[in-house]
Amino acid sequence: MNIRSSCAAALAFACLVVSPAAASSETDEALAKVRAIGKVWNGEVNAKTRDIYLPLLRTAPKDGVTLTKDVAYGPDARHRLDVFEPAARPARPMPVAIYVHGGGLTGGNKDSPGTPGEGLIYANVGQYFARHGMLGINATYRLVPGIKFPEGAQDIAAAVRWARANAARHGGDPNAIFLIGHSAGGTHVAGYLYSAAAQGAEGPQVAGAVLLSPAVGAETTGPREATARAYYGDDPANWISHSPIGLYESYSGRKVPTSVIVAEFDPTMIEAPAAELMAKICLKDKACPHFVNVRGHNHISSALSLNTGDQTFGPILLDFIRGTLATRGASQ
Repeated sequence: MNIRSSCAAALAFACLVVSPAAASSETDEALAKVRAIGKVWNGEVNAKTRDIYLPLLRTAPKDGVTLTKDVAYGPDARHRLDVFEPAARPARPMPVAIYVHGGGLTGGNKDSPGTPGEGLIYANVGQYFARHGMLGINATYRLVPGIKFPEGAQDIAAAVRWARANAARHGGDPNAIFLIGHSAGGTHVAGYLYSAAAQGAEGPQVAGAVLLSPAVGAETTGPREATARAYYGDDPANWISHSPIGLYESYSGRKVPTSVIVAEFDPTMIEAPAAELMAKICLKDKACPHFVNVRGHNHISSALSLNTGDQTFGPILLDFIRGTLATRGASQ
């Protein structure tokens, strides 16, 4: 049973704090190891966290799911997605969850092929949604330095167009698409949500979005400066205006229900801008979005915990999707 409580944060917005309630000794042990690492994030912690969860992902249930791999949603070699659907389709069209991985804008993939992950890492996300009666889609995208702003958001728009056109033949509801942008994936998902140019004339074609430990700020100094320069150009003023926070401030198009999720052990460079975006949404929209701080997890362990039996994070996503659809249905 998740323990929910409210907490005060910037501008007195409410947030949901979820305490771990692990389903087994193995998931308890994994969370204990993540806690022992603490609020540190670097390449070594990334590798350690993957190693913590790989044994759980190897034994995670994968039955009852039909996988269609490497479907092209655009012309580039990285315009690829995997589709996870329940082998026994529900009678009604399913919500669609598109997961967009992280990787600092310069790396990452939808299923970590060719790594010690054995293709397990992030495939667990699509499997989780399919095993809970939804159509799961894992999408990858083009990388810096091969692209410039706003091409990342344009890739998200192309993946959404593919889902709108093809979800129904996989049992999905094209009118119930949810984007889940993790870390750098959150940069591009937010770029889509807050850019009318990326969306196209019809506006955002999704029912909702989750920004999971998202990279939404503008880093004008430090180790990420070179990546920002490669993606946003040489003028640091553009790094600010073209960051997700900057795009949100200037955006006047249609908004979609959004959940902003951070983890207890996210680095401050992720956590603080996410809180800033949350506060700006509260003020500009006169209503705060769904906000969650997941206790016990770090920058990637929340996603890696999906489909392992760990109940600390997955139900949050399911509740947001189902709750958003229920609210929409009640208002129609």
